Amino acid sequence: MPKPTLSALIPNYNHGRFITENLDGILGQSHPPTEVIVVDDGSTDDSMQVIARYAETDSRVRVYRNEQNMGVVYTLNRALQLAKGDYCYGGAADDRVRPGFFEKAMNLLTKHPEAGLCYGYGSEFDSETGRISEYPIRLTPTARFLPPDELAEALARISVPGHSVSVPGNSTIWKRSEFMRAGGYREDLRWHSDWFALQVVALRNGACFIPESLCFTRMERGSYSQAGQRLWDQQSVVLERLLRLLKSDEFRDVLPRFQRGRLFSQFAPWIVRLIVGRPEHWDRDSSLLIENSLMENHQTFLEDANPQLRQGTAVCLGELGRAARPTVPILYRLLSDQPEVRTAASLALVMIEGQVPGRWKAWKSAMRSGSRDAARRVWSPFRNIAAAVYRGVNRKLYNRIERLEACLAQLVMDNRDQQKKLTSDLQELQRMLNARRQSRSLNERDEPDVVSMADVA
Repeated sequence: MPKPTLSALIPNYNHGRFITENLDGILGQSHPPTEVIVVDDGSTDDSMQVIARYAETDSRVRVYRNEQNMGVVYTLNRALQLAKGDYCYGGAADDRVRPGFFEKAMNLLTKHPEAGLCYGYGSEFDSETGRISEYPIRLTPTARFLPPDELAEALARISVPGHSVSVPGNSTIWKRSEFMRAGGYREDLRWHSDWFALQVVALRNGACFIPESLCFTRMERGSYSQAGQRLWDQQSVVLERLLRLLKSDEFRDVLPRFQRGRLFSQFAPWIVRLIVGRPEHWDRDSSLLIENSLMENHQTFLEDANPQLRQGTAVCLGELGRAARPTVPILYRLLSDQPEVRTAASLALVMIEGQVPGRWKAWKSAMRSGSRDAARRVWSPFRNIAAAVYRGVNRKLYNRIERLEACLAQLVMDNRDQQKKLTSDLQELQRMLNARRQSRSLNERDEPDVVSMADVA
């Protein structure tokens, strides 16, 4: 059986000063790639001269050039279409691969041909400070293959809102056919185009994992992905596209694993704000995608000044059902809020404890259609039910609160009595002191003046 082949895909734009390190690292691997496809995106520096020297001395290096600057996603897709390898490595021109990366990955992939990819974790190299930062992913203690469902469970165990534990773009070797089946580099997903495809490949086919740092990413403040993710007006558009795409029929097979693996939690808290702020995403699929992020940030959004954010948060918590029971106290407090928020809060409480999906669906449909009167009619019988459910579920807590309130009231009464007594004693003492002062003053006025002998003489 022939050994699987490997293609390295390198997009380049004005990285002539860095690409030497990258190409040296790739060509010097103990398991070298079959081909290295470099596509230059209309560079204006000396990139083409640098790359051409490699192509002249090594037949594996193939160089192509865009006539004008087309962007990194277009450039990567062009390299992907030109590739012939069974597996591919896609990295930026300024990245640096560690020695042994390709050999370790290809050995595992050869043993487990069912795997969609093999990856490890990466390290960041700061161009300004020279500092290297590693970001370990504690997925498994040893290198091995994880089937799709096991991979999702393992990712969930280490998931932390706001931190990435997903498959990194430049520390991965992936099966070309599966990557293209996932849509390749989708231009509308921009800086998340490789992220989405790699997570789909991993969760469809399973993945091999190596618990080592396999690549350096050069971090520059003005880089494409860094700049884009910092601009919320652009990042929110990309995140919404990710969300819609994942919930489409094309990716329904991997949606449950995205949910179980909590892969959207790395975008917290912004992904939570996006979902709870838009009624079209008030559904169970979206809520499950952000479950741990929503549970961590729910109080922030339930207390937000924007009623729609509060309402959307309550709705999404209701979609989580019993998993959202820790949020019951704050939802109950919202029953005294504005009508729209009261509606969502009361129905959420009933969904969390009472499970009435029919009414829930009717209310959401009425809200989306803009018919608030119809929504209130659906909601009105449930406000008292929600309050009763809350009190029933939290009866022990209520009893403790009542006992403590009674003790507090008694202490207040005791303190009042004690305060009155002390005030009375103080006033009596003050009265006695004033009386003594007055008596002394009278005595001083009644005494005769003392005359000396000298005055008499």
